Amino acid sequence: MAATQFNFPKFDPQTTMVTCVNLCVTITGIIDSVAMENLSNVRKLTANEAEIPWSDFDNPNAAYHYEIEMSRNGNNFASIGTQSKIEFEATGYKFLYKAADGSGNYYFRVKQVYSSGYVRFTDIKSTELENTDKPKINIFPNPSNGVVGIKFANISSGKFLIQISNTQGQTVFSKEEEIVGDGVRYITTLQRGMYWLRLIDVTSHLSCVNQLLIK
Repeated sequence: MAATQFNFPKFDPQTTMVTCVNLCVTITGIIDSVAMENLSNVRKLTANEAEIPWSDFDNPNAAYHYEIEMSRNGNNFASIGTQSKIEFEATGYKFLYKAADGSGNYYFRVKQVYSSGYVRFTDIKSTELENTDKPKINIFPNPSNGVVGIKFANISSGKFLIQISNTQGQTVFSKEEEIVGDGVRYITTLQRGMYWLRLIDVTSHLSCVNQLLIK
């Protein structure tokens, strides 16, 4: 995939005044909302990993840092990493991200924050990623006559929180388990009804939910 660079406008906000049709100024800080040029297309490295590269006009006399932001809808962004310009000068302007919020489109942008309060954003780029680390389980048997067993589809070890709730949202079972091996693990018995079994990785906080029917 050809890469197009993330670029910030080449001016020093601490010493230069710029007039632009798309410039936005606030009282609490100056925010440059100009669509930045040359924000690189996000490079998809694997099914669940991406590299976010960009370029910039470096000003050795200015104090600023970078914040890398991610969104799942292209509108609401949250920070996924913060680094100083010195760190990026040594490693190059790029950031590695591993999907941790489900599968689908991921949107990225880079924010440059000056000590004076001045803020600049790159334009937004996206790519499709899969959350391959999300735990996957099979409930066995399902439907069941009361016994609840689970078999891990892509996990051989780790610590997990197993929660079962009924259709009213009440938690009827909750237990933390240390998983070793990929065999079937019988965890409890339940009365007749419909339930939801949620498995949460204690370390990564990734989770999956399966429906369970007790006949």
